[in-house]
Amino acid sequence: PTSQIPAGIPAAHAHAQSGPPLSEIATPDAISSSGILENDEIKTKLIALLPEGQRSEEKLMENLRSPQVKQCLKSLSAALEEEEGSSFNSI
Repeated sequence: PTSQIPAGIPAAHAHAQSGPPLSEIATPDAISSSGILENDEIKTKLIALLPEGQRSEEKLMENLRSPQVKQCLKSLSAALEEEEGSSFNSI
């Protein structure tokens, strides 16, 4: 039903073909080349989210390249593509 479509998204686009999965868009190379990690404030915030003992720029890059991050992005993409009864809330 149209009532479940978030505000600002035209109903015609609600069931449009989805794009590539997040795991193909948010690759470590794409993140690096975007320049986002050149922003010290953002980099510091991301490093602070890492487990204690892994809070370094080197560990941040290792984590971004990990199979676990890629799998999480795949799971999120799959949940976002679900229609009725979406598993989005289960993530």
